[in-house]
Amino acid sequence: MPVGNFLEQTLPYFSKECLHMAQKKSKKLNPKQVLAAEMLGQGYRQKEVAERLNLRGETISRWTTLEPFRQAIDSASRCLLDEITVDTIKLINKCHQAILRALENDEAPIHSASVAIRYLNTFVRPYTVYNKLAEVQKSDETNDKFAEAMSQITNIVKQLGYLKSSNSVYTDEEYREKAEQVVRSWGKIDKQYLR
Repeated sequence: MPVGNFLEQTLPYFSKECLHMAQKKSKKLNPKQVLAAEMLGQGYRQKEVAERLNLRGETISRWTTLEPFRQAIDSASRCLLDEITVDTIKLINKCHQAILRALENDEAPIHSASVAIRYLNTFVRPYTVYNKLAEVQKSDETNDKFAEAMSQITNIVKQLGYLKSSNSVYTDEEYREKAEQVVRSWGKIDKQYLR
């Protein structure tokens, strides 16, 4: 089977231009490596590529360690994405034309309104009472967490102040240890523990 026919049957978004460009660019890869890179770039697994090209899996694995082969895979992936993007843009343009024709249809205004509403719904997220309640709850939770954090910071500052006022009771090393305990505890040590 000729290479072109094989690729057209094997690769859904096969581009002869991409393959031709890959073959011209890659002087370091043999034709089977170019085909394998093209297939891998299109998303085929190494095992599938090996089976379709009558190669061993180890061969494909060894090829993937070669920089020119990896570059060819990346190039094939980019080419595939470019082609999908072009096709998607064409489809979007056709959809827009169909929507415009439906909206301009004066004979069926209800149908036009229905199409317009469905079209707008694809771009505008519905905002319900539940969304508002979720926002308020999230805001309340954030405020509660902030208030709790500020309370803990204030508690740490108070405990450090109390520790400082009882400085003469502790040695320098004990003082540093107690201060570190207070800071690491995130405000959970009470005054009795510090005495």
